[in-house]
Amino acid sequence: MKKFFDKIPALLFVFAACGCMVGPDYENPGDSIGKGEILDFPAFENGGAAWKNAAPNDRSPRGDWWELFGDAELSGYMVECGKSNPDLKSVYYRVEQARESAKMNESRLYPNVAGGGDWFKTEVGDRSILRPLGSGFEDWAVGASLTWDADLFGRIRSLLAASRADAQALQNEYENALLSLRTKIAALYFSIREFKAEKLLLEDTIKARSAETRFVRDRLEMNTASEGDLQRALEQEFAAKAKLTDLLERLALSKNLMANLLGTSPAKIKIDPAPLGGNAPEIPSALPSELLERRADIAAAERAVCAANYRIGAAYAAFFPTVSITSSLGTESTAFSKLLNSSSFAWGVSPQVYLPIFQAGRLSAQKRVALAKHKEALEKYKSVVLNAVRETEDALAKVSLSKRRSQEREAASEAASKVESIVKAQYECGAADYFQASQAHRYALMNRLALIKSRGDEFRAAVELVRSIGGTWRAGNSSPGNGSCKAAEIFEKGL
Repeated sequence: MKKFFDKIPALLFVFAACGCMVGPDYENPGDSIGKGEILDFPAFENGGAAWKNAAPNDRSPRGDWWELFGDAELSGYMVECGKSNPDLKSVYYRVEQARESAKMNESRLYPNVAGGGDWFKTEVGDRSILRPLGSGFEDWAVGASLTWDADLFGRIRSLLAASRADAQALQNEYENALLSLRTKIAALYFSIREFKAEKLLLEDTIKARSAETRFVRDRLEMNTASEGDLQRALEQEFAAKAKLTDLLERLALSKNLMANLLGTSPAKIKIDPAPLGGNAPEIPSALPSELLERRADIAAAERAVCAANYRIGAAYAAFFPTVSITSSLGTESTAFSKLLNSSSFAWGVSPQVYLPIFQAGRLSAQKRVALAKHKEALEKYKSVVLNAVRETEDALAKVSLSKRRSQEREAASEAASKVESIVKAQYECGAADYFQASQAHRYALMNRLALIKSRGDEFRAAVELVRSIGGTWRAGNSSPGNGSCKAAEIFEKGL
């Protein structure tokens, strides 16, 4: 018993050392970058909110942003694509792999226990008369073994923390892929609605141009119009038909792409939304920069920095001794009936210490690689933050200018329609020739088509803003719903 107490200080040292971790403490890159560097922005150019260094906040709800558009069909597509898109599901299973890999690393912190049993029997022949049947020998053994790598300097814990950060980064990549997919589908959906509105306009235009061609032909037969007037009328009619054919091609291709993004084939889904109408959601003139903190790509980049930081600790720990303890406990007997006797009991302990002495520079190079990867991850984080700012600036510019352009297109279309009506009346009463009338028709159609496209641009600009800020901009639409990111909660429970 005295010998056991003599070993207590050594055991206490081992357990105390297991609480140590070497390497640098992790600091959020948002707290260190931007001080006197390129990220120290005073304000957004297109918004009134002051800039602050990005601190990833993937817990913030992104909201069911598609409800801002008040379109039930679009909402259905947003839910469906999250369940059916194979590319998105493949990213999800990468997340699952990363989570399970982190659990595998966690198991290295604990002792590994294995049990087993063995039975051995042999017969030895004996030709003597006294032992005609020969002799036999058998051996029975039952036991368990324990192996434990004492994590004295935190190498295993550093690797575990790095693998958890990797898994969280992949979770955020999944959330980013989901948001990107949904915004791509939403933008495509509004393009299809835009094409439907253009299709209605061109069909009505073709009917009007066909009727006008008949009118000009009748006037030609009455010698009140020229052959040139008839050819101009035919050119107007078939030009409109060619525009409609081009539009039908774009509409068909867009529907096929939409079905693909929804994870199905065009034959299995009917995509026939209403023509584009109404107004795009009203967007505030200024947005708080904190909205960018929800962006999953920023959170993923920050987790990558964290993982690289912990791998520095693992590289430092490789310079220190490694202690491994192997022990066994069991019984062994030549007779099964005596297997559980105290005399058959056997045990053993085998501690092993590994101390690196000469590695020809391998460990130093390994440490420098870890430091370089950390710097690489930090620069990528800066790049992601800068890109997020640029994309938000672009989206805000598109939102404001697309609305302004629609107003200008609407005024131009109204003026062109009035000119068309005036010139048409002048032509019918002989005060203008058909060349003037055909030009008025052409400009009126061009301006109407441009107006429809401008309205489509308004909706697509709103979708682009959603993607750039990582979710909805409306405070009242911030319920977690199907658009939220729950990476932190998932990994706290799962890991």
